Amino acid sequence: MPVPFCVLVRRRGSQRGFASLIALAALSIFGLLALYMALGAATELRLADNFEAHTQATYAALAGLNHARVALRGVDPDDLLEGPDGTHDASPAYLARARTFGFRSLMDWTAARLLDLADPSVDVRDLPDDGLVNTGSVGGTPGKVLIPVTGVLYAGMNPYDPGTQLLARYFVKVTDNSGEASELAADPADDPFLDGDGTFIVRSIGVSQTIRENTGNTIRANSVVVYEGRYRQRRTFDLDAPLVLQGTAVLPASTALFAGNTFAIAGGPTNPGIATVDPDTTDASIPGDQVISALAPDQRGSVQGLGLSPSVMDVTASLRAETDKGLVLDPVYLDGFARTAPQFADTALAGNQSWSPAAVPDLGSYDWAKPYNDPAQNPKVVAVDGDVAIDGSLSGGGLLVIRGKLSGRGALSYTGLILLIGAGEVDLQQLNLGLRGGMYLGGVSVAGGIASFSPVKITVGGGSTLTLDRQAIRMGVRLIPPSQLGIREVNGVMDP
Repeated sequence: MPVPFCVLVRRRGSQRGFASLIALAALSIFGLLALYMALGAATELRLADNFEAHTQATYAALAGLNHARVALRGVDPDDLLEGPDGTHDASPAYLARARTFGFRSLMDWTAARLLDLADPSVDVRDLPDDGLVNTGSVGGTPGKVLIPVTGVLYAGMNPYDPGTQLLARYFVKVTDNSGEASELAADPADDPFLDGDGTFIVRSIGVSQTIRENTGNTIRANSVVVYEGRYRQRRTFDLDAPLVLQGTAVLPASTALFAGNTFAIAGGPTNPGIATVDPDTTDASIPGDQVISALAPDQRGSVQGLGLSPSVMDVTASLRAETDKGLVLDPVYLDGFARTAPQFADTALAGNQSWSPAAVPDLGSYDWAKPYNDPAQNPKVVAVDGDVAIDGSLSGGGLLVIRGKLSGRGALSYTGLILLIGAGEVDLQQLNLGLRGGMYLGGVSVAGGIASFSPVKITVGGGSTLTLDRQAIRMGVRLIPPSQLGIREVNGVMDP
């Protein structure tokens, strides 16, 4: 029987409507899937960008610590704490804030996340200069800033967006270790702008661009990583006499320990002329007695200081009582220091050296009458793994480390610190040494990989003059890079 036309039309219409519903449902599913994939891709992009930015910020923060450690060499910690202008807010409220952990950061986390890395000068213009790494003010003239308040910029081409750059900066600040027992012992007032124990904190903030995010009232344009290093300016070689002798015995380098009576060793009213250190107080060898017995009656007046005649004092006990200076009683430490000195020296020389006015490395220059950080000062660190023989008249200033013997003919005028560690031998019978500062002789030998103390050898004669100058010695000590005691990553939970 034929189907009526109206029935066919109705059936075809319902089929078309059902197909439309299926199509709409499919489109909705695919649309949701596309939206999900887009959201997933955006999330993956943010995760990847955040990871990359965090990594860049981490390396920037660590680079800041490394930069600071190099820049700290030769600088007085007190000058770092007060900043380049040499002054600070002395109000009780500011001093109290300066003792807090939060003061260790140049800026807070919120400010770092919003920084304009291309030009942060506006963002940091109101920050105080306290703690900036600098050379220290001189006579009211601000010191040179070594790591600016605007930080140090790293810029590189963006491989994901040609024509743009990836930016990162690090910002560094130095603060005191306020509140700690060692600091309070040396600085009972706990002045946050006065270093008492030689220990200070360096905090580096690494900041790197990331995808800008707005979450409520929080805006994040940068990834921020903070690392903090603890450093100590070791005072091991902050000598208390112009001549310090440490060894199992004191022997003559040539004819006798002392030749003639025209030499002069002056410690001043509060310090001995010669200090001896006995590494083994249980044996029969007493270095101090050996020095005194070697001085003839007409030579005793040439060794002055502390009102003693002759001015010779054993300082072994006093060294044991001090953490830093007590390190000289460890032959392993002394040998390690002498071996690593070339790593931070301005000039490192291997093998025996013969120096004359026509052939001599840059020994630096230092005027003891001027401040240590006067722009005219130019102290140098010279490390020699061998003997040094001088022929002629030379001059220098800074820190001189010699593992072998120092001798020669002529004259050496030097201001600062001379360390003879290893052979511990100096012959001044024909070499006139004019030293303002201090000289340390440490006899250390190594056998089978084990360091131990050995005799020192010295002859003082001619017109040599050794005069104690504590400021010149401390200048030499500051040329030794500070020791890194520890490092940690800082976050809001760890830093109250």
